[in-house]
Amino acid sequence: MLSGVVNDESISQILRGISQKRQHGVLVLKKAGREIEVYFFQGRIFDARPKGMSHGEVIEERLKRAHFLDASVEFNGNDYTEVHQELVQQLPAFENKDAYRTLVEHAVLDTLYELQFPDDAVYSLHIQMVSVEREFCPSISVGQVLLDLVSIRDEEVRYHEAFPEGSMVVPQQVSDADLSGDQALLAKYLEKPISVQELYYASCLSLYPFREALLGLEQKGLVHAAAGTSEVQEQNGSTAGQTDADEDFEGGLSADAMAAFMDDDDDLLEAATGSIEEVMQSLESVSDIFGADDDAGELEEIDVPHDEEVEVAASEEVLVADEDDGEDERAAQEEDLEDDIDTDVAVSTTNAQLLQSNGIVSAINIIFVFCLFLVAALAIGNHLGRW
Repeated sequence: MLSGVVNDESISQILRGISQKRQHGVLVLKKAGREIEVYFFQGRIFDARPKGMSHGEVIEERLKRAHFLDASVEFNGNDYTEVHQELVQQLPAFENKDAYRTLVEHAVLDTLYELQFPDDAVYSLHIQMVSVEREFCPSISVGQVLLDLVSIRDEEVRYHEAFPEGSMVVPQQVSDADLSGDQALLAKYLEKPISVQELYYASCLSLYPFREALLGLEQKGLVHAAAGTSEVQEQNGSTAGQTDADEDFEGGLSADAMAAFMDDDDDLLEAATGSIEEVMQSLESVSDIFGADDDAGELEEIDVPHDEEVEVAASEEVLVADEDDGEDERAAQEEDLEDDIDTDVAVSTTNAQLLQSNGIVSAINIIFVFCLFLVAALAIGNHLGRW
């Protein structure tokens, strides 16, 4: 086990080291009384959760704050597969496994985005075999995480200038034209003003994709931030129900939230005022929303080929550039080593050929000398015979 102090500079080195060595194990980080566990397989991240938090609690938290689950619902599964089986009983729409995989991936990413250490923290790395749920766990490269962390820091000021804390997001003729998958998802909740926090929770997106999508809508002039509740109410000519996008009701699913999630399904609005069973029947198309993220693409298999390189997009930050330089340096070293091996082989071959040639010459010389002795002996014999 390796352990020590970690900060914003050293965390990238630790993560890159795990990735480059393609290690398996668990990285535990502790800061301000909170511990995070990051799970690696072949140098790639397949899970990350607050220590002591079960798989079921992770999924519960995201769906309850989005008002898709009743507060009394609890999942007892020991892994994401068992939780999925329980979730389908509550929300049949998640029979679509791609929707569930996307939900899990964003939950993992949100935990990874906590790997920022303005103050020193403590880490411990446990190199060990780990069990991977290939069906539902994501396969996230270290390069992606580092690049996202850099982007979050770089865009922090711009994001808070555009959407100050506590502000409302006000739509301005939002349409689906020229929108990314994440932007289209947010647009489904923007029929009326909604708080930034409520929009974030309702989308079930992780922090960086959410901010990127929201800033994209703002740059296209499709939304703007309102300073407070009174301004939003004045723009809508109403004083009721504008502070939040959704309100809980006893069944655990709000009409407004589900209408947005179901792409303005009028039938759902009627069902939401009825029994919980009728609402559940209207949830069948919820997976279309999760599947709409074109940027995410299909999730990778956990089985990573041995020669796969960690793809890191171009970045002005040194911590990402260092990883690329390391890859180039290792590749150059491997080429030099191969050249040295080829040279050694060539020299060995030449030496063998020379030794073989020298052996042949030596044999010829021996035969020649033997012949001279034989001729001399015959000459001496003839001379003695004459005597």
